[in-house]
Amino acid sequence: MATAETIPKSTVQAQEQCYTRKDFVKAWSFPLQPLHDFKLNGEPAQYAPGYPKVPGDEKVTIDSEDAIESEHQEHLWESPTAAISPDKKLLAVTSNHERILVYDLESQQLRQVLDGAGDVLNPRRNLPIFVCSTPDKDSKSGLHNRLVFWELDHHGRLLDHEEPIDASAYAAQAIDAVLPDLARKHEWSREFVDATSLHKDFAKLLSVIDTAHRRRHNTIFNDARLGKFNSTSFSSDGGLFLYHTQNSVNVSSRESKDLPRIVVMDVRAGKELHRLSGHEDAICWSAISPDDDHIASVSLDGTLRMCSATTGDLEWVTHADGRSWTGAFSADSKHIV
Repeated sequence: MATAETIPKSTVQAQEQCYTRKDFVKAWSFPLQPLHDFKLNGEPAQYAPGYPKVPGDEKVTIDSEDAIESEHQEHLWESPTAAISPDKKLLAVTSNHERILVYDLESQQLRQVLDGAGDVLNPRRNLPIFVCSTPDKDSKSGLHNRLVFWELDHHGRLLDHEEPIDASAYAAQAIDAVLPDLARKHEWSREFVDATSLHKDFAKLLSVIDTAHRRRHNTIFNDARLGKFNSTSFSSDGGLFLYHTQNSVNVSSRESKDLPRIVVMDVRAGKELHRLSGHEDAICWSAISPDDDHIASVSLDGTLRMCSATTGDLEWVTHADGRSWTGAFSADSKHIV
């Protein structure tokens, strides 16, 4: 340890200084003007004519609160997702309320209410319209995630529609039927029952069972997830559909039969065509090329795999140094990044 007497005179002693968040905020100046506008081939980008530039400029708004019965209206539109039909006539919107609202874009009329949550999408061509989403927000996570297909006509109506039951009325009817016996044998009073959540809980359970009953004609995929990071789940003609299964992040080693797969479905025939394997960790992104000839997928294992959409055979694979998250085809299907 050096003393003050032994330190050379030319040496500068270190001084303690603490640079706090408050110091940073005080010195920071946020730029209020952009450096330049977006450009395309050197030319400033132009706003699309007739469309709003900022929120509040829109000419038409759709108020969906009246279409949804929710106990938590303040959280009604957290994490919304939407999809527009290929003919640009229908809009499907969903969020935490576990309902999918299908609107006619020209009239802004509500055409259909579906029981679902999470992401919503449809084919890119004018086939009979399908809407695909998770059945409820609890199905958006975990290995038991499910996807549901609804088939709509070109007016946005379900082809096989059943009205939901009046769960509240049936719950009240059931309670009225058993209450005399409960009062006689167990001293349950009407006042006691009314003070509990029995009616509310019973009605909720009936509603869940009714929803499952009305889905008996739907196509449902169990242990199924949609691709993320701008994945393309439908082929350009709408005939093929991709989803991921067994798609969890590795927390320990897994047998090959338990590793993630991409399932390729023939939408028209309603049958499975291929199960693409080879990734050793969760699949983040998948897409069908614009020419519908190839299926690409990217995984956390750092690989990009390219398969034939016709045969399901592996065409080639590349390996990255670390994790991989997403990709994109060029418009002519000749390149991928």
